Amino acid sequence: MNISLHIGRTGLNANQHKMDLVSDDIANVNTIGYKSKQMSFRELLNTENISAGTASLVSKLSYNQGAFIESQNPYNLAIEGEGFFGISKNGEIMLTRNGGFTLDADNNIVDAEGNTLMIDYTINPNDWADEPISIDEEGYLYQNIEGENTFLGRIVLYYPDNLDSLIPMDGGKYLSNGEILSSTDSDFEFGNIKQYYLEQSNVDLIKSLTDMIITQRAYSMSSKVVETADEIYNMSNNLKR
Repeated sequence: MNISLHIGRTGLNANQHKMDLVSDDIANVNTIGYKSKQMSFRELLNTENISAGTASLVSKLSYNQGAFIESQNPYNLAIEGEGFFGISKNGEIMLTRNGGFTLDADNNIVDAEGNTLMIDYTINPNDWADEPISIDEEGYLYQNIEGENTFLGRIVLYYPDNLDSLIPMDGGKYLSNGEILSSTDSDFEFGNIKQYYLEQSNVDLIKSLTDMIITQRAYSMSSKVVETADEIYNMSNNLKR
């Protein structure tokens, strides 16, 4: 393949990948607990160590803390520091920083899709009273039952042994390919749980929009390289005839 065509093609592919990531970040700027994606480029070299184009590296997530917003919902939770909430979905534990939970009719604390929050119960939810629930920074749940401040259980926090093992899913959820530490059986320093708060997306909208403009221009330049190389290639073929 003509080297100019190859360089242009790799530039198109790499910048399209970048555009997909930036677009996803912008679309999720208001998604609670969403973590922005990061991607870098590397130069491709041929056997003679001459530049042969560009490739996009595997994208990573930025786990920087998002800003907190106050809520009136007692089941809206945020984690200040390290850790993820665990939710049970189809028999699997999925991790998330999205603490937009509610209480269902069976006294289960669930997310917007009805997946249950992982809690180490001491009292079955069916036996809870119809009273407000307080949640302290360590995730302990309390409720006034028959005049006593009763311990109901503890919200379990999780953390993967390798953050890069997390696989992003929809709605700010993650699956882990590796081992997962939990706050019930690990000495890992998990963050504090804040009741009546939600963690916003950590997407920097201004930066994302700037990245989109830069990526669009880079894509346009790669497209021009392909177009010019194709014209030169056709002219060369016509001269040979």
